Amino acid sequence: MPGLSGHQAIAFLAADFPSMSPVRFPHIQKLKESLMKKKSVFLSLVCLVLLLSGAAGCWQATAVMAADTPALDVVLRITDFERALSVIDELAAETGGGESVSPALQIQGLFQGTDWIDSRRTLTVGLRFGNGQPDATVLVPFKTPNENFKAAYNASEGAGYYLLSFPPGMGSGLPADIEQAMVAASRKKTRGLFSVEIACQGLLQNGESQIFQALQNMESSSAGMAPQPFAPRPEDIRAMVEQMITIARQLDRFTVGIDSASGRLTTTFELETLPDTPLARLFSSAGTTSRFTGYLSDSHINFRSKRYDIHSMLGFFSQTFGPMYQAMGMDISGFVDLGRHFTGEAAGGFSVEQGGVEFEMILVLSDPDHADTFLENVYLPFLEQYSVTLAGTLEKQLGQPVPDLFVRTADSTVAGYPVYGLKGQTPIPTAPGISPAEAPAMDPMNYDMRLTTVGNLLLIASNDRRLKTLIDLAGTLKSAPDDGPLAVMDMDLSGYLSAIRNLIPVATETLPPVPVLGKAVFEYDLKDGVACAAASFPLQDISTMATYFSAIGQQTARAMGDASEPAVAAAGRQRLGAEGEKPEKQIVRPATEDNADYWFEQGALCSTYGNDACAIKYFQRAIQLNSNHAKAHFQMGVSYGEIGQYRNALSAINRAIAINPENGRFYYGRGRVRLLAGDEDGALADFHQAARRGEQDAINYLKRSATGEGN
Repeated sequence: MPGLSGHQAIAFLAADFPSMSPVRFPHIQKLKESLMKKKSVFLSLVCLVLLLSGAAGCWQATAVMAADTPALDVVLRITDFERALSVIDELAAETGGGESVSPALQIQGLFQGTDWIDSRRTLTVGLRFGNGQPDATVLVPFKTPNENFKAAYNASEGAGYYLLSFPPGMGSGLPADIEQAMVAASRKKTRGLFSVEIACQGLLQNGESQIFQALQNMESSSAGMAPQPFAPRPEDIRAMVEQMITIARQLDRFTVGIDSASGRLTTTFELETLPDTPLARLFSSAGTTSRFTGYLSDSHINFRSKRYDIHSMLGFFSQTFGPMYQAMGMDISGFVDLGRHFTGEAAGGFSVEQGGVEFEMILVLSDPDHADTFLENVYLPFLEQYSVTLAGTLEKQLGQPVPDLFVRTADSTVAGYPVYGLKGQTPIPTAPGISPAEAPAMDPMNYDMRLTTVGNLLLIASNDRRLKTLIDLAGTLKSAPDDGPLAVMDMDLSGYLSAIRNLIPVATETLPPVPVLGKAVFEYDLKDGVACAAASFPLQDISTMATYFSAIGQQTARAMGDASEPAVAAAGRQRLGAEGEKPEKQIVRPATEDNADYWFEQGALCSTYGNDACAIKYFQRAIQLNSNHAKAHFQMGVSYGEIGQYRNALSAINRAIAINPENGRFYYGRGRVRLLAGDEDGALADFHQAARRGEQDAINYLKRSATGEGN
């Protein structure tokens, strides 16, 4: 939402990346396949680390390893082995693993007991890559020798530690530089229970050639393919990857950690830059004072940030990802220019309510001398232009009319300050060929914006009442010392998830209420060339959410497998109404599990949120109950088209047309699928068929084509 502060604007832009799926853009799929075939060690390792950290949902900051251990590309540290075993067992119990033997007991068996291991020192695993193959070495500190362990793993013995290789067998044959590096790594102090540290330069050297070979393969395989509308071209992808490699060359180390303390699990990612690089200057220390130390919003999501170079940060984002967005029809350079007017210091919060978004925020302007004209001369014109541009881009992508995202509303005066009004409506995109009327019912994300300035503070709220509170607060905000992180955000998990659930009628009817959960806390910091992001969650919430989603899964599984034959037969006997009308003309029955409409709604909900594979199963279920359910055939065809199965897509939509040959929307949807499949002549014929039946989207498309505007 364009009223957010700089770091939130970055998150808003980054949220568009899921739309660039390999299904929609085949040359990205080719790149993915090529990378998989090459088994790039660099990418595989990074993905493995990210997946492990994400699955655990809990990592803690660790000290960054000094550059005096160049022999190791990756270092894993466990600072307290006994506590680590307890955490592993606790996580297994919280997630309901159902193991008959605890993981800790199994690990103890591998180590032939653990009472001999010195838990006060760090158990260390080091990886070094040569010729693309990793060599692993483990340093196990001991308080008393264990000769059985030493013999079993052919370990070499040092001063209070064993060294062993994986696969076991090298023993005393380990190179001297590896042993020195392992000892040095084990002596580094860390704050987390677990940490994984990656030496970026070594892995980049090993993986860079494979990355560029994969890009070359992608470009070669895409040479004969018809360009996809709004899809990034292979050269756009190459440019972005090259820019990301340029960034990676400025990185020294990437660290991921995990810890469990005070009943919370915490995840932290750290990027340490090489000195005297542009990235190191960008990751300079944030401000040491804040005007918002005494202010905290009471919303589903609350945030606060200190002063930082938001303009340069947005410029960095635009330089890296801007060409990709440009290929998608979005110019994000305007955000960079807008960033000049802000200091980065901001605070506020927002909640998702049934009627829209309720929010409040305060942003500090960098030029107090022109703050009183900022809204009228800079901010409002930017939002209005952004609204028109983005609406036009979405309309071209979706083939559906999209209103402007922001429109001006009545101005007012609050506490003597002039207030400007905007109304925003976040569109809910549907898949190509599906009209908003055929998508599952969901309230649009509406929100009002009321804006004013007080001194050099930009105040934004969802109504004048909340804005009045901010105006009263603005006069009390004074700079005070703040030694905390650059930015902090907390999320009321129960409140936010419940609000999202309540927006979807199908969910409120079929899903149980969200259980009581604690708060998730996110922190971001920049200091001395190091960027750090952390997230923490209540430990007990892992068990609570695992139980909740397990219950949902079991409920869905029962629903998918409990259809009775009489219900199917009854649906078959009711394929046509008394006057030969199609199913959509029949009297609507309550949406229950023995009703085709129930499964149609479930499928439509899944397809709206991009889960087309699941949607297809639900549509098939609806068709089993009513084989003449034209909309189920049609939307199943659209979902097949979304995952690239064009033959199945056309077969399903052909069936929908056979059932109801006068539905112009069906012809339009088939045309969209044919267009995706490269059959432009067939697509055009379908658009004409749809237009003759009054389908407005097809009429608009043909008009634009006739005037040379394209689709």
